[in-house]
Amino acid sequence: MKNKTIKKSPKRGKGKTSHLVDANKLLRYLNDGFLVFFVLVAFYYLPVHNKNLLIKIQDLSLFLPTQLFFVEQMKVAGGLLVYLGTFLTQFFYYPWLGSSIFILLLLLVQFLTLKSFNIPKKQYALTFIPSFALLLSLTELGYLIFTLKSPGYVYSNLLGVVIILASLGIYKKIASWITRLVIISLFILLLYPFLGFYALMGALLFCIYEGLSFQKEKDRVRLFPMVAGLLFIVIVPLGYYQYYYTQMPFQNLYTAGLPAINFTDNEKELWLPFLALFVSLLLFSFISFINFKKETNLFTEFLLTVIYFFSFYGLYNYSFEDENFQTEMAMDLAIFDNNWNEVLNLANRLEGEPTRLIVMDTNLALQKLHIAGDKMFSYRNGAKPFKKQYLSTQLMQIGGKPLYFQNGKVNYCYRWCMEDNVEYGMKVEYLKYMVKCSLLNKEFILAQKYNDVLKKTFFYKSLALEYQKQIDHPDLMERNTEFKAIRPLMAYDDLLDGDGGLLESYLLNSLGYSQGGPPELVELSLQCSLILKSIDLFWPRFFLYARTHDRIPVHYQEAALLYSYLERKVDVRGLKFNSQVLKDFQQLITMSQQYSNVPEETSKAYFAPTFGKTFWYYYFFVKGLKTT
Repeated sequence: MKNKTIKKSPKRGKGKTSHLVDANKLLRYLNDGFLVFFVLVAFYYLPVHNKNLLIKIQDLSLFLPTQLFFVEQMKVAGGLLVYLGTFLTQFFYYPWLGSSIFILLLLLVQFLTLKSFNIPKKQYALTFIPSFALLLSLTELGYLIFTLKSPGYVYSNLLGVVIILASLGIYKKIASWITRLVIISLFILLLYPFLGFYALMGALLFCIYEGLSFQKEKDRVRLFPMVAGLLFIVIVPLGYYQYYYTQMPFQNLYTAGLPAINFTDNEKELWLPFLALFVSLLLFSFISFINFKKETNLFTEFLLTVIYFFSFYGLYNYSFEDENFQTEMAMDLAIFDNNWNEVLNLANRLEGEPTRLIVMDTNLALQKLHIAGDKMFSYRNGAKPFKKQYLSTQLMQIGGKPLYFQNGKVNYCYRWCMEDNVEYGMKVEYLKYMVKCSLLNKEFILAQKYNDVLKKTFFYKSLALEYQKQIDHPDLMERNTEFKAIRPLMAYDDLLDGDGGLLESYLLNSLGYSQGGPPELVELSLQCSLILKSIDLFWPRFFLYARTHDRIPVHYQEAALLYSYLERKVDVRGLKFNSQVLKDFQQLITMSQQYSNVPEETSKAYFAPTFGKTFWYYYFFVKGLKTT
């Protein structure tokens, strides 16, 4: 009887062990799947889908390896995070390199979440919540990158979380309550100037750990570090404010280091990733004290998988997605490189209605390629508002500097660089344009001042060296194709006026009403008169152009025929018109008479297939365009 029992027991044990092995193997595969999926998603949302955004983010940042730069950051609490954040942001100059660093730190957050809170492997999916939240804090930005007053934003919060999680893991390993009492006190006292809010958040996690340990062990000595920590969280920032910080507002005392995003109804959703981040860290503090069953439960695994993909859905749903924004970022980079064909390629690939910035950038590219007279009305026109206008971002802040510079208004470009420098701090973008503006104005000492700063950056030294050659040898500027194209546009009366923050309106009127000048400026003025639909501005510029050029571009011919027909004042029969243009104009008149009694909105559909890419269609049907 005993021998039979002995034979059966191993058999039952072997089956149970096999079952556990299979369950653990399945759990391991599932956890590996969570990890691989997160990495793939992160790479898609960063260098694949938002490559131009990342490049622009580093262009709107500045890190200098100087003592003065470090001291400037340390004038407010959390300065070390800003310093390190701006240092790492510059690596987005190479989107794949910068993204790889960012993703490695996200994975470090996930690993530290797992270890610091002692999360069981079967709850592995939960440890990705903070990393998803931090990834969303970058992908949700959109137009906010132009107005965000948080240097190093992309990395500063990420680094803050890494530090407090690592500190929590170390703190939990210390057995002596006296040592923990000293550490929690020094943690706040010494690290608040460097970490700001994140020093307080880390100390709060220490206090929660002590409080929950007291509840579990009933050991009263646990209360001493907890009480000391809570007191120091309140008192230490007040002490620093009273005796050290002179430039930090009182209302930022406990939030220094958090992003400078308003709590208004319009902007509050930008706080969602940070809310998810901090709530998850607090919940993990409590979860780490719960005793879970060792066996893997399929329902529990299903629920955790749902939570994991819900976190991904939050990333997908709240990430800033806008075709126009992506196009604007790509156009901005192409304009700085004078890659005008790429600007037109981007305009052609656009599927929806463009913003005014895209229309202006497209017209600029056509002008630089000397084909605007034939093509400027063949591209999609529109005035779609910027998505999420609650960010109070204006056209001037997004695309004003390159448009002013390329249209010869270098003083306005310089002025807005300086004003934004005062408002948002110095950026690489401002430095680049301030150097170029100073060069065109032949203010070489001023150009040297800004170029010396640009030389200290990691990735713009080669550009600064090119500028330095022109500073040292101004005659080289005559060979610069970009400067050669801009100089003729600067031949206007230098008046003290203002743009009122209305970029497009100011450029159109300033250039459209300019009189005389080099041929390039005359033609640009002619193009502006067409956009303004001003007959009075058109005629003198048109005839000046016609007298000095052998060929009249198509759109100028179209405008001359139309205005002559409408006014019956100017005889253009002596001019050489393209036979196809004349034929199309006769067809236009015929159709206009045919559909004279048809409502305008209805007749647009009849005229668009044939005349949609002509000045005539723009003149009659494109109305109500407003700069946003």
